Amino acid sequence: MKRVLLSAAVAALMIASAAAQTVQIKTTKGETKIYNLSQIESLTFSDEANQEPLVTLEVVNASAYSFDIKATKAASCQKYMVAVYHQNIYRESSFVESAEQTLAENPYYCPFAETLRYGSATFSEAQLGVNSLTEDDGSAAQLIAAVYAVDDLGESKVYTTPFTVPATPVVESKEKATITINESTLTYNHIDYSIACGWNTAKIIYAVTQPSYIDSKLTPAKWAAMSLAEQKAKLLSVFQGIPSAYKSGLKGSYDCSANSTCIVYAIPIDKDGKIGEMDVKTVNTGAPVLDGAGAFTSLTVEPQTAHDNITFHVAVDEKAVAYRLMWFTETDEKNSDYIGRIAEIFLDSKYGDYNTWREFSCEETAPQLNVFRPGNKYYLYGVTVDRFGHLSQPVDLLQTYLGQKLLETMNKPAEEE
Repeated sequence: MKRVLLSAAVAALMIASAAAQTVQIKTTKGETKIYNLSQIESLTFSDEANQEPLVTLEVVNASAYSFDIKATKAASCQKYMVAVYHQNIYRESSFVESAEQTLAENPYYCPFAETLRYGSATFSEAQLGVNSLTEDDGSAAQLIAAVYAVDDLGESKVYTTPFTVPATPVVESKEKATITINESTLTYNHIDYSIACGWNTAKIIYAVTQPSYIDSKLTPAKWAAMSLAEQKAKLLSVFQGIPSAYKSGLKGSYDCSANSTCIVYAIPIDKDGKIGEMDVKTVNTGAPVLDGAGAFTSLTVEPQTAHDNITFHVAVDEKAVAYRLMWFTETDEKNSDYIGRIAEIFLDSKYGDYNTWREFSCEETAPQLNVFRPGNKYYLYGVTVDRFGHLSQPVDLLQTYLGQKLLETMNKPAEEE
């Protein structure tokens, strides 16, 4: 049976319907609440406001990487929403405005839809939209949990709970992460891996990084010289990321650079919020293999007649079925280090999608290339494609066939400036 607490002011607005055995209560907001008298044991009228919090918040399972917010709903609460902010950016007025947008069921803006609840619940940091557990200076985050709660009469209240996550990660759980690298799919620029943890793992932090991303002064050689314990300590001191829910059979992949050192790491967090034992795997990628049988045999260039394009005459041998040309300015080379990565770029199909290089059939002996920066000096590199799809070694075509490293292009006519 329900007990309903009504103030004298509200009681004065009651209209009883004997036939239906219901009580209608009109609030100061004009909303109407209907109670079935057959389900009410007693009515108590009081001039005293109910001081019980509609929702109480408790921070549980807090670690340097994660936390949960436990929201306990009072009987007098109709519904509520929870959010967590960094204390230095929290503004109650903005929080209330966003919460009311969620209550209005606006399909374009419901920021707290993930935490809108009608009963007690526990929320993870991912559900609460927290994307950093550190401040800008790297110190532990100063956070505030806020709840917007609506009582049975439609009145709303906001409650806040400030808190700080622990600054130092401490391994307390018996859970362990185990990373496996898929050697069969490992290439010069791609890694596939899987991660397994124990049955009590609730969340996991995992990523792929490189020594210079951890510390600008940390070289691959220095990383290799560190013990596993030193590597783990280094990662724990630098990476305070946000964990995601752990699911058995977790798999991931990473596109990397050739001749690079890649670090795969995983940190389990158990169901009590305690940090488990990290696993770290280091993968050294090799150089790209370009062993195609085809070759270029000649290259000439037509005098330019228009500032926005240029035509070459290209010949390849009988072992080639196609060829790729990469045409870029001196400025591009300085900004993007294209020449140092030329083999990788020719091998990567996405650069073809971006038109960084273009592929031509052997029948296309007079390819026309766009001049995006008239008056600039351009490089021209090429590879051939044999019938097996293998690429030849990149060739500096201008140097090889014209005896010059760069080709100067026509300026845009003055009347078009």
